[in-house]
Amino acid sequence: MNKKEFKPNVTTLNLRDDLPLDQDINVEFWKDPSREVVFDLLRIMGTTPGELDDFTADEILNLDDQYFECASLIFVDCDIKDIDFSTPDSTREAFDDKRIPWGTFHNALLLYVGKLMEEYEVLKNALRRVKSLSDSGEPSNKTESE
Repeated sequence: MNKKEFKPNVTTLNLRDDLPLDQDINVEFWKDPSREVVFDLLRIMGTTPGELDDFTADEILNLDDQYFECASLIFVDCDIKDIDFSTPDSTREAFDDKRIPWGTFHNALLLYVGKLMEEYEVLKNALRRVKSLSDSGEPSNKTESE
């Protein structure tokens, strides 16, 4: 079997029109990133300053590296020349690009992951309702015919 490179489904959002950020930048995000990437990112972003006090310098650098690895897996591309999200290092450079207001990509990432989590909650609630309906005590057709 011939192997092909995985190309994620993407969604393009304008940071000003689709997210509440004041930048006219179109960004492609991985439409359905892996659960592991999302939860790793949430774990990293949920680390409090107090918790960081207990970390060694190497652990803090490792956490920073993990953050940019996750970010490079959620960001796919954008319409700004020379911005690249293909590797953790290039993503770090994009976040630090002097042409872009500080925090723009970080805020876009937070907002996008927030949208993903909202969609996940809606899906989880819908599945819970379907399960409760299927467990309603009514016998299924298969049971009645047996």
